[in-house]
This record gives sequence, C-alpha cells and structure tokens, in this order.
Amino acid sequence: MRPGLYLTMRAPPPPRPDAPLVDTSAVSDTAEFDAFYRREHAAVHRDVLLICGSPTTADDLTQDAFARAWARWTDVSGMDRPGGWVRTVAVRSAIKHKQRTPGWDELRELTAVDPSSTELDAVLVDALRALSPQQRAAIVLTVIDERPPHEVAALMQCSTATVRVHVLRARRALARLYRPEVSR
Repeated sequence: MRPGLYLTMRAPPPPRPDAPLVDTSAVSDTAEFDAFYRREHAAVHRDVLLICGSPTTADDLTQDAFARAWARWTDVSGMDRPGGWVRTVAVRSAIKHKQRTPGWDELRELTAVDPSSTELDAVLVDALRALSPQQRAAIVLTVIDERPPHEVAALMQCSTATVRVHVLRARRALARLYRPEVSR
C-alpha cells in the first residue's frame, strides 16, 4: 500500500425514522401492471390471433408485447393509452411474423383454432386466413375492433389511404370467400 492511501470502511448510515422499511413502489408497479394485463390481454390476443391465424404464435407474440411493456413499464404506464402501445407492438409483430412465414403455421394448426374463442364462425376465420397480413390486420382492426382508419394507420405504420385500400381489398376478397348462409 502506498503511504497516505487508506481504505476505510464506514458503516451505512442509520435509517431515517420516517423512511419506509420496504420499497412499496415495486409492489405498486406490479399490482398496476397485473390489473393492466388482465384488462388488455384478451383483446390484444384476439387481434393477434386473427392476424396471424396460429394460436401458439398469437400466444407468443402477445406475451412478447406484454413483456416489452413490463420492461418499460415506468414509461408505458405514463402514456395516455398504454393498451394502445401494447396493441401496436403486438400487431406490428404479427404482421412481421406473417410476412416472414408464408402459411406454414396455418397449415400446421388449422384444426387447432377454436373459432368460439374469437366469437367468429369457422368459415370467417378460414376466410381471414386467406387474406394478406396487411389486409387481415386492416380488416380486423377497422371492422371487428371498430377502430378509426387513422388509428389503424398508426398501428400499421402506413397512411390512412393505405389502410382504406387494404380494407377495400380485404372486403372484396372476403365477399368472394365468405358467403354466410341466409336463414329464412
């Protein structure tokens, strides 16, 4: 040791009498996130399932979106609509997934889809699978979720006109594919 250089160990300062014994901010964040998750999960999962068509992929993509939200919870919880942030992450992930995997998930899990879980009949679910990822996202978000085109455009990272074109093409394709039986 060099002269004049001494390591001194100091005891930590005693706790202040008014300081809490446990940091409750983490407990509060966890409870807040749990409530947020329970409130938003079903709707986000339904949209992702309708876009990607695969229950296991929808589970994974939805969980990834919520995991990203938890990792950034201090920022996300301060947003006006944290559910919108999670939905944006999930929808974009689903669209990217559909663009990278050309149909194998649907073929492999065609019988695994439970149409009752999305409250849509099997024919419509099959018809949605026939659409492109962008058309599927546009029709699910505008018609099924009843979101305005400008909000869907923000979610899909495109213009409002592009969303309208995707919806128009999706409706035309669905009109050819989906012919519900008329009960008389």
